[in-house]
Amino acid sequence: MFCGKCGTKLEDSTIFCTHCGVKTIGSKEIPKEIPKERKQEVPAIPKERNFGSIVSGVLTIILGTTASTLVLSTLIPFPYGLTLALIVDGVLIVCGVKLILRGIKKK
Repeated sequence: MFCGKCGTKLEDSTIFCTHCGVKTIGSKEIPKEIPKERKQEVPAIPKERNFGSIVSGVLTIILGTTASTLVLSTLIPFPYGLTLALIVDGVLIVCGVKLILRGIKKK
């Protein structure tokens, strides 16, 4: 027997079509016209921003650079402490920007 809606071959004891789910009538013939399957549109996933990552990036830049500059410039003598603080600040800024971009990037 065949499904009257989609034309799928079914066993004689089948009550519902295994392909489209329609209740079978019990037709022994193949339907003359088998409708083309409609492509089901999947709803788009909303593209949300990851605000946690954005906030983490901003805080990393602001608090991290401030803390590293204050700590390193006071603990280590003048030319070396400031130089090391600037290097650490550069690394923190790069990390913060990467976090911000990860949060802005659409999924």
